Amino acid sequence: MNTISDIMFWISTGLLVPVVVLLIALFFRALLLVGSFFGQYAAIRKTDKLIREQMEGLTADNVERLAEQLPAKSNSLVVVYMRRILEAKDSSAQVQRLLANFEIAADKDLATSKTLTKLGPILGLMGTLIPMGPALVGLSTGDIASMAYN
Repeated sequence: MNTISDIMFWISTGLLVPVVVLLIALFFRALLLVGSFFGQYAAIRKTDKLIREQMEGLTADNVERLAEQLPAKSNSLVVVYMRRILEAKDSSAQVQRLLANFEIAADKDLATSKTLTKLGPILGLMGTLIPMGPALVGLSTGDIASMAYN
């Protein structure tokens, strides 16, 4: 039984440092994602009113006017793909391909956030439970100083 406890102690001790390093790296990545989110939010707020007004009054006759009024320097995913779709409006197959590419690009944009959302709680739980093992061993032997240290 002592051998199994020693093996579990070595494994938990060996995993503690990589888990903490990954938690720190993911925390900084999350901060970068928050900054990116606010940048995208500001760009969307800027172009949202213009695009909504144009889309509400959109008919087959004034599609060209929509293309002219789209922001020229916007790197927003929606504006880029709207511009491409308006250029290829005569080809139904090309428009369908562009819509599929837009969906893929939007999903790729969200992939990092989804990964952080899944990995964060797992690593947080591991970072909590790994040091708890040696602390509980210290508690079971009555060594309060060892438990407090761990």
